[in-house]
Amino acid sequence: MALPRQQRLSKPNLVQYEKRFRMNEFVIKFCTGENLAAVVVPKKVIPKAVARNKIKRQCLEVIRRAFQQEKIGTVFVRLVNAPEGSVNQSMSQCIQKVREVND
Repeated sequence: MALPRQQRLSKPNLVQYEKRFRMNEFVIKFCTGENLAAVVVPKKVIPKAVARNKIKRQCLEVIRRAFQQEKIGTVFVRLVNAPEGSVNQSMSQCIQKVREVND
């Protein structure tokens, strides 16, 4: 299941992000506020559209579950390297780090 339309970040570059970190194959930018999310998977990193869409769906599912549990804020995720292992596990670790930094 995808994120509801109200939780999709339509213009990720216009948000002033407070914090940024790199973990595993992701760069995460985030700030406090509404629960909004965007996931970017560049063609240079994953050339096949099917694979890019699968990674986006998996990342958004992890984010959606995190949004249901608590208010995290605005999250922008960019893939910088092709994932070696499970995308779900890597993304879950990233969301956990976002929670820790927000506390």
